[in-house]
Amino acid sequence: MLSGVIPVIRSQTGGHFAMKTINLMGYNFQQRERLLQEVLILGRLHHPNIVKLYEVFQTSNTMYLIMELLSGGELYTRLIQSPRSALLFKLFAEGKFSEEYTRKIVRDILNAIFYLHETKNIAHRDLKLANIMFTDRTADAEIKLIDFGLSKFVSGSEYMHSLVGTRYYIAPEV
Repeated sequence: MLSGVIPVIRSQTGGHFAMKTINLMGYNFQQRERLLQEVLILGRLHHPNIVKLYEVFQTSNTMYLIMELLSGGELYTRLIQSPRSALLFKLFAEGKFSEEYTRKIVRDILNAIFYLHETKNIAHRDLKLANIMFTDRTADAEIKLIDFGLSKFVSGSEYMHSLVGTRYYIAPEV
C-alpha cells in the first residue's frame, strides 16, 4: 500500500509533471473504491487553484497518476520555516508574511472551495496546511489544493455523518 510522487518529463514534449505511483497490493475493496472515487473527482476538476490530473494508467497491481508538478512545497512547511511563523503565509526579506499576500492565499483557497461546493457538489473533507501546495519556490507562487482521497460527491440536501479528516483540523461541531 505504498505510494510515492516523483517528478517526470514527457519525452515527446519535454513537459514536467508529477507521477504518483500507488501500489495496489494489499488494498481491500473499500480502499480501491476510495481511490477510484479520488481519481474520478480529480478528473472532473478544472480550477486554477486545484492540482490538475492529466492521465491515469493502471496495471494489475499499480496505478499511476500523471499530475501537475507542484515543486514549491506545502503551505505548512513555508509557515513553519518562517522566522515569524505566528504571522501568516508569504515570507519577505525581513522575515514576515505580508497581509496582502495572506489575503490572496485565503481568497484563492476560498475560490477553490467555492468551486468544489457550488459547481461540482464536492466536499474535500481534509483541508489542512499540508494539503495546500505552492506551484514553485518563487515568492509569488500560486497555491493549489491537493489530496482528494477523502473527498466526496454530495447533494445540497445530504448530510455527511462520517468522521473523516485530520484530527487537529476537523471542525469543532464534528
